[in-house]
Amino acid sequence: MVGDAPRLCIQGHHAGRLSDCDTRIWDSFYERHNFSGKVVLDPFMGSGRQLAKQSSSARRLSVADINPVSTFLVRQAFARVDEGDLRATFEKLEREVGPRDQTLLPDT
Repeated sequence: MVGDAPRLCIQGHHAGRLSDCDTRIWDSFYERHNFSGKVVLDPFMGSGRQLAKQSSSARRLSVADINPVSTFLVRQAFARVDEGDLRATFEKLEREVGPRDQTLLPDT
């Protein structure tokens, strides 16, 4: 009977894989595979989304991208910055550029 058949879903860009609709594909994948001591290579890191996800784990990472903009942005996103220096720079920009910037914005 069709009504008794298990529901199947196509998961994201892995259209060839069918699973139960409530299955969390990546959680399921990492539960079954042990990558401790391995290096994860992402040669097309793009925005660094996977780098961010993997950096919280114990896995070692090696990332690269042919696009220098991607490389620059990801390096900046993961750079260590002193919070005091960051706040001081923001406040300086707010003082020096903020008033001029306000003249460019329409009144609301």
